[in-house]
Amino acid sequence: MKGCRRLVKSPLHCRSLAAGRDSPLGREVRRALSGLHTRVAQAHASDEEVDAAAAHLRAALLQDPGNEQARDQLGRLALRANEAYLSGYVAKESDPDAARRAFRLVVAALPATDETAIKARRWLDRLDGKAGAED
Repeated sequence: MKGCRRLVKSPLHCRSLAAGRDSPLGREVRRALSGLHTRVAQAHASDEEVDAAAAHLRAALLQDPGNEQARDQLGRLALRANEAYLSGYVAKESDPDAARRAFRLVVAALPATDETAIKARRWLDRLDGKAGAED
């Protein structure tokens, strides 16, 4: 874990050495870090770890916006979350537990500002009795 923290800080050190300018070493380190985040995300494939997978994929794209593998995986994760939202919406009356599981997956997979994640959070609150039943 210590080595990973050092690698995460490396682009900052590289930029400071180059007086704020990008450098070949910095790009190489960021690509390596992006690839590492992508591989770690693949290890978090279960529904219980979807939040970790999404966080690593977003971190991979922050380090290297050109990382197509991370972009594709994040796109598939977003599709999976949207399908889960629809499943949860359909199940909310007949199977509230299944709906909660689906809505939790949506909230874990998507950014907090995503419209579908916001709606999923509202439905979770309603299912848990924390909010009114408007909409």
